[in-house]
Amino acid sequence: MPLSKVFTHFLRNGEETREKHPDPALRTQTYRKSKKDMMAAVQQVVKHKLPGWQIVHIEEEHGELSVVGKSGLSTSDIVITVFSITPLRSSVDVASSRRGNLGDFGTSYTNITKFFRALNREVPPES
Repeated sequence: MPLSKVFTHFLRNGEETREKHPDPALRTQTYRKSKKDMMAAVQQVVKHKLPGWQIVHIEEEHGELSVVGKSGLSTSDIVITVFSITPLRSSVDVASSRRGNLGDFGTSYTNITKFFRALNREVPPES
């Protein structure tokens, strides 16, 4: 991660994706799968591809997963939301925040990019 990102995130405790984020790595990802299939894919990725991440709660109806990610000495709370765009298209947003008083030093940014890399290997995103 570039040093400028570490300084930017010194005081912030979290990061989240959105559709028109200035950073392309933090934009909402869209997939050609139904919401149900994407929920299953997200659960599979978190359980098997991301060591140290544990699903705490799943809300199928709203498409939300609450996850705790542990890496080194830090613990992060991560919320992954799957939205249905059409019956065969869905999008995924992620919000990550580090527990503690001091900033996250880019941990949330790293969590989001790590999750999307793992998910995109399993399910290719729309271009």
